[in-house]
Amino acid sequence: MIALALGLVLTLGVTQIFLGGSESYRQNQGFSHAQESARFISALLQPELRAAGSLGCVSMMGRPVTSTIENRLNTSLPVAIGQAIQGWDYNNTEPGDSYTLPATLSSATDAELVSGDGTLLPGDISGNAIDGSDVVVINTLDSINVSIGTPPQNGSDINLADSSGVSSGNVVLASTEDCSE
Repeated sequence: MIALALGLVLTLGVTQIFLGGSESYRQNQGFSHAQESARFISALLQPELRAAGSLGCVSMMGRPVTSTIENRLNTSLPVAIGQAIQGWDYNNTEPGDSYTLPATLSSATDAELVSGDGTLLPGDISGNAIDGSDVVVINTLDSINVSIGTPPQNGSDINLADSSGVSSGNVVLASTEDCSE
């Protein structure tokens, strides 16, 4: 009888240790998945964040970018070039809030996304943001290598020798490779 009781206590102890180890293993797996996701996002965003606010040759020349470009376009820019990073927070997704993910993906409305200064989403993003997601916009210039056919004369149109991949109506800031022009 004593041997049976000791065997039962020992079995319960081993079971308790096994269950504790299993729970610990599951928690470690969850933490490692979260850490892996954070590393992936960090690796994905890091090059973009490093380039945030970079205006290429214009930043090296110390010129006021926004007003110069807006004057040439005779309109305001569709993005805030002077602001390197902009963000919009989806309502009620702050730490401590409870948010239920929808069964199907849908687009967020402008009213559901809030920026610190009350700025609305740019038109090409509005309607494309996923319900429940925050939005980050990183403003920077990107280089494309294209050849021009005939050098432009004093602000006239630039005629490209080849297809550039730039859509009609996009704002393009052009300079020479050595930033001299």
